[in-house]
Amino acid sequence: MRGLGRPAFIALTLLLAGAVQAAPTAQDIAQNLSQQLAVYDEASVKAALNGCALVLTEVEVWSEGEGEDSYWDRSETETHFYLADFQTDPAHVEEIFSGEYAPETGAPLVSVVYRTTPEAQALMSRSMTLFAEAQEVENVSLLRIIWELLFHDELSQATNQRDLAAQAKEGQFGPFAQRNFSTNAATNSDGVAESFMFFPAFGMDFTLIGAKAERAGLIADIHNYRLATCPKG
Repeated sequence: MRGLGRPAFIALTLLLAGAVQAAPTAQDIAQNLSQQLAVYDEASVKAALNGCALVLTEVEVWSEGEGEDSYWDRSETETHFYLADFQTDPAHVEEIFSGEYAPETGAPLVSVVYRTTPEAQALMSRSMTLFAEAQEVENVSLLRIIWELLFHDELSQATNQRDLAAQAKEGQFGPFAQRNFSTNAATNSDGVAESFMFFPAFGMDFTLIGAKAERAGLIADIHNYRLATCPKG
């Protein structure tokens, strides 16, 4: 059997190389997203992929004074998105120019917006209703209103927000709010938990600083990862 000619051999080599090229791992995609996410002021942001869940963690620290007189506040926001609830096909992803540019590279800051799937839309509407009802009950609580008027008790409010977060994670506001939500916890150098807030994440979006080709590659990787990882239908 005659061997392949040089052009055919080169073509076959390239074909095999493409076939064995590994798809980006969850860690690869998370690292790429972390590098492209826009951050403001002194904040730092990190992405992580755990199965079908995308988690964005943003940390901001403010400090003043020196030595024994130094003081700092720390705020950490953690946002959870369940990829299967969103239309990740690049054809359905909306990119919106914010009108701003990254100071380091001059690249435009672009908001990437993912719409919910038709199936998740109904779940989201249900979660919105259940969460609004829970907030309404809390807001009209006479004892709570009197307590806050008398003592301006922020810790009590934080406790209530933690209760809402626990209820959401248990599924009391439906599966959409159970899978898609954001929390913010603020502490200070005295070790005091100053505040805690919980928000259902009724949509998925983030702002990127990468060039157009880098952004397109990331969007495609997220979609392919979702197809390979998340539950079907």
